[in-house]
Amino acid sequence: MVNRYLQDLSDVVNYVHPDVKDLDCGILYEVLYIILDNEPQNAESICNRYSIKKSATKDEDEAIIDKFINKINRAMANQISIFNPDKREIFWIVVVACLLVGSIGCIRFIQRRKNKETKGNGRNVQQPVAVSLQPFAPPRQSLTVTLCLVVSAYVVNKLK
Repeated sequence: MVNRYLQDLSDVVNYVHPDVKDLDCGILYEVLYIILDNEPQNAESICNRYSIKKSATKDEDEAIIDKFINKINRAMANQISIFNPDKREIFWIVVVACLLVGSIGCIRFIQRRKNKETKGNGRNVQQPVAVSLQPFAPPRQSLTVTLCLVVSAYVVNKLK
């Protein structure tokens, strides 16, 4: 049985594998778009940020995976892998894709903090206040106004 912490990754592999098993290039790209199926703008953002291409070879995908999980750790984990050999390659792509999908939250967090800091810094800087050279005038009092109804004379003549 799969360790409960790996169950989600195992489920993602099983969902994604049929769609990518026959691809020769752009596997990581495709996995990201599959995982983020309702959010293609986020998938595109990740792909642009990490230079993931639709035309990437398996070696190029492997180089990106190596930036996150080195070959030694993958080789050790593959010895106790729960997947057959054709799914092992997809497993590591899914692991990195899930990390990258999680990076969306981190990027948004960083952007919110930066925005908060710039807004906060803007508030702390005192801006010069324009001072009028005219004498101080007391505030005006409001006027009470009555609304009059204008009616034609022939209508009023018939009133009793």
